[in-house]
Amino acid sequence: MRRWMALLVGCAALAFAGTALALGGALDTNEPTEETQPKVIEEEKHFEDIEFDDIPKGMLGSDELPEKEPVEKEPVDDTPPEIVILHPEDGQVFETKEVVFEGETEPGARVFAGGHEVDVTDDGAWRIVLALGKGENHITVKAKDEAGNIGTDSVTVIYKAPEPKEDPPKEDPPKDTTPPEIVILHPEDGQVFETKEVVFEGETEPGARVFVAGHEADVSESGAWRIVLALEKGENYVKAKAKDKAGNYSYDSVTVIYQPDGEEPVDWEFTAHQLYGECGEEPPYDVFYGTGKPGSLIFIESAYGGGVAEINEAGDWEIKVIFESAPVGKTFAVYVTDKFGHKQVFEFVHTG
Repeated sequence: MRRWMALLVGCAALAFAGTALALGGALDTNEPTEETQPKVIEEEKHFEDIEFDDIPKGMLGSDELPEKEPVEKEPVDDTPPEIVILHPEDGQVFETKEVVFEGETEPGARVFAGGHEVDVTDDGAWRIVLALGKGENHITVKAKDEAGNIGTDSVTVIYKAPEPKEDPPKEDPPKDTTPPEIVILHPEDGQVFETKEVVFEGETEPGARVFVAGHEADVSESGAWRIVLALEKGENYVKAKAKDKAGNYSYDSVTVIYQPDGEEPVDWEFTAHQLYGECGEEPPYDVFYGTGKPGSLIFIESAYGGGVAEINEAGDWEIKVIFESAPVGKTFAVYVTDKFGHKQVFEFVHTG
């Protein structure tokens, strides 16, 4: 196009030059003047350097120049991808720390939530599990498309930690306060023996222990018990004690007589006395004394202390009993017994 336009301009210039020569010939004189002297063109222009704007309008036969063809540019994607949180709802309260967040976005977009990239399906569905902090949690989810545009959606949820459940107070199992039953089946009360060794047997609660005259008897699984005791001359008061696993105990007793063949029974008397009845010393104590069958035992029992005394050959006995755990100012009972069933009750108080 440029070369074609240059040729047109050249033709026009030649025509113009011819006209000028014709006029010059008509005005020719013998000596050229300043007006007829050709001027020197300082700068020569080539046809190739001529622009359309240098050509006077109308010279090319038209007042309009040809329009340049527009260059089409590719459209720019500046639209952020849509993203929506479908679950949970805004303001929803949870008592569990971990919560599922899920929603939808533009297919092909990447999703980020809580500093983690979320798995997104081909159709734009996404899902992630986040751990909440106590109280309000403002969660923002971002979607980023291939052009770098970012869309967001957010939701505020509340984590209300459940109150720690207090364990109900442990109730102690009902305390067993029922004493075990015990019975002496043999010998019978008042029975007379000429032999020194006698078999004592009876029954008690299964699992209980049996004690007779300071010795533990053999007890079967069914509760049957048996023991052999050596009797003393005369009356023998035998007391059997049964004690269960809870510490409850009960008694049964029988009096038997050992009278060797040809011997007369010896007479004796049970007596018991208390010396003080009170004490202010630490630990508090009292003295008990009396009479009984020579060689037999005297038993002193109370809630706060006791003891055992042996009757001497003269039939006398004496014992000092310490009540170390006795509370100050409380009066309690003290029992004095022998193995023949005799009993005497006294009172004692720790005066402090």
